[in-house]
Formats: sequence, C-alpha cells, structure tokens
Amino acid sequence: MRLDGSLRALCVAGALGITLAGAPDPVRAAEGSDESLRTLADLVLNGVREQIADCEGRPRVLASASPGNGSLATGRPPLRWNPQLGEAASRHGEQMARTRMFDHVGTDGTTVRERVDATGYRWQVIGENLAAGHSRLEEAVVGWLRSRSHCTALLDPRFTEFGLARTESTSPNDAYGTYWTLVLGKPR
Repeated sequence: MRLDGSLRALCVAGALGITLAGAPDPVRAAEGSDESLRTLADLVLNGVREQIADCEGRPRVLASASPGNGSLATGRPPLRWNPQLGEAASRHGEQMARTRMFDHVGTDGTTVRERVDATGYRWQVIGENLAAGHSRLEEAVVGWLRSRSHCTALLDPRFTEFGLARTESTSPNDAYGTYWTLVLGKPR
C-alpha cells in the first residue's frame, strides 16, 4: 500500500505520541478486525522505519520523502505482512494471555526461533518485540521506540517481513490485559 506523505507523517506522528491539530486518528479508525490491524501495522511500522533515523537517544524524525525505488527514505526495506510470522506471533500472544506470563520464552520453553520454525517459515534472520498493557498499537510502538533493543529490532534493515498479534486476556486478574507480539523476519 502506497501512502501519500501526509498520511505517512500522521501515522509516524501518532506512533511517537505527537498530535497533529485537526488530523483524524488513523489508529482509532483502523482498530477492529485482523485485516485492519495488519493494514494499520503496515502503516505505522513502515512509517516508523521510513522516518526514524536511529535509536540513539530520543528517536529523530526525518523530513525526507520516500525515494520510490522499493526501499524507504532511510534505505531500509519496507516490511510486508507474512501469515506464518503472524501465526507465530498469535500463538505466543495467546500463550502469554492465557498464562499471564510476559516473556520471550514461552511457558513451554520455546523461543521465537522455535515458534517460527514450527510454522514452516524458513528464515535468514528472526526477531521479536513484545509489549503488554497497551490497548493501542501506537502505544506499544512508542514503548518499543523508547527501548534501545526494541527500537533497534524495529529499524533493523535486515528484516523484510512481519507478523503481529494483539491478544486480550480473559482473566480479570491479569495486570496487563493486552499483549502485543511482533515477529520480524527475512526469508531464505
């Protein structure tokens, strides 16, 4: 999906917690179905990859536009949705919500590598960002941008594909309530 500069800037601004006066809220408008979450993730994640310079200190927003050559203005490739990575993200999110355990290692001892391998995805490089307690994607992304390791994974130019899951806990005793699992990869 190609975005005009103003919509992409709006998505990035929203992910950084910046409000643009009079602008619609694309995050609130797109929440709901799995398809709208994938579309929203594509907008926000690629907006961040295009316009965030690096993870040194506070993330800096670039003013440049996309060069239109299949890569983003930063030289990073845009992320594309992959259903196998989405399945790995969903399974881990469901396990975290069911067990109220927020960790990169599953309660069954699996790591992101093993969870992705179980889907049949053949990868060169794989990574995972987790967030909990955020009801909206933009809040999770802001948290990732504030963490050097999560920001570095999000901006890593080696990644070309992603899967994302938002999982709600059904337990009234769950301190987090909502779990976000982002799996990033590059196929072989």
